[in-house]
Amino acid sequence: MPLSVLNRPRKVKSNISNQNHCVNRNNLIHIQTCPNDQISVPSSLNIVHLNIRSLRNIVHLTEVKELVKLNNIDVLTISESWLNSSVTNREIAIDDYKIHRLDRLHKKGGGVCAYIKKNIKATVLKDLSKVSVSNFHQLWINLQCQKNKSIIICVTYRPPDTSLNCFEDLLKPNYVQALTLNKQILVLGDLNCNMLENGQERRVLTNFSTELNLTQIIKTPTRITATSQTLIDVILVSSTALVRESGVINTSISDHLPVYVLLKLKAPKMPACYITTRSYKNYNPSLFSSDLVTKSDRLLSILSNPNVNTILETFKDVLHSTLDVHAPLKTFKIRNRSCPYVTNEIKELMKSRDLHLRRFQLTRDEGDWVVYKEYRNNVKTKIKAAAKDHTFNEVREHKHNSRSLWKIINNIIPLKEKETQVYSKDPKTVAEDFNLFLLLWDGTLLRQPKV
Repeated sequence: MPLSVLNRPRKVKSNISNQNHCVNRNNLIHIQTCPNDQISVPSSLNIVHLNIRSLRNIVHLTEVKELVKLNNIDVLTISESWLNSSVTNREIAIDDYKIHRLDRLHKKGGGVCAYIKKNIKATVLKDLSKVSVSNFHQLWINLQCQKNKSIIICVTYRPPDTSLNCFEDLLKPNYVQALTLNKQILVLGDLNCNMLENGQERRVLTNFSTELNLTQIIKTPTRITATSQTLIDVILVSSTALVRESGVINTSISDHLPVYVLLKLKAPKMPACYITTRSYKNYNPSLFSSDLVTKSDRLLSILSNPNVNTILETFKDVLHSTLDVHAPLKTFKIRNRSCPYVTNEIKELMKSRDLHLRRFQLTRDEGDWVVYKEYRNNVKTKIKAAAKDHTFNEVREHKHNSRSLWKIINNIIPLKEKETQVYSKDPKTVAEDFNLFLLLWDGTLLRQPKV
């Protein structure tokens, strides 16, 4: 069932009492939910955007992994990643996805990125991708899905203090340049323009979209507080004919709700991954040793053989032929592992949290908001505690195995990567900023008092 149908409020009469800000808990609105609430549809490319407000937050990252797994997302774009050069890709990795980042390096916060399935060919358009001096973010990526015609996505973020002129001065020139590639274009991100309020921000973005023949396809609030509802996370498409379905996912990972679009493109299937290894399920050391004893004549013969290669081949043949009987080679299909510390209890808490958020959306009652916040905080506390306990138990279990112990440590404190990040500016601008830095630095030295 499409998500848009599941999340559509039912027309039910409510007799909730609001006297003295108390809620009659025995007569709450019934909200129909589905345990497998997913947005994935066969033969569709599933693209989701979320303002995460820090990927470095272990709770946010854990919930993003669950979101990707539950909805089988092909492309997940993120705004306000809050990443910098001290955070490696390995720390924020998601299995079977490759990440493309555009960090805001000269100031805390900000930053955008995109998780893209490894079987989708993705190329960053570096000439268009940058963080401007006014902090307007643009990460342009070309996506190629099998034999389908490729499309271009732009992950963008406009901070509240960035001028609205950025659409005309920064986004428009890059969009026009991208049009010359003759491909469909999607612009996703938090532009901090409330499309539910008839103000200047909405008018500027609407005029910009109309001029460039873009259509904004998200229609419901994406950020909800106790006192307000705003639509600031948008998806702009160059052609609505490409859109199968779009909407908002009612899950409360951050204070923004994820927005999604299903495109009429066949998403490539991830190729199955297999490994061949020995199965020690029925292995018995005593029987293995006894079987080797029966072949002792061949093993002893290597002592009188002067040819090293013959000795090695004989030894390998005896050992492998015996192992094939007691620990035969088997081929296994590797399945994606779920987050080991996200228990069924935590998953149920997450569902209850999202249910109470939907309830608040319907009632707008202060009591329902308080209950939702309790569930939200409880989920965060449980995930943090579960992650800590999982790491502690892993270390304690493998404390006598140095190889496994170092593997655990490396997962907690990843090594620095050699992979370079996307340049936030063009080389000429980088050179000019570097020259300016040297001039300012030299001036600072000149102003320092002589000792």
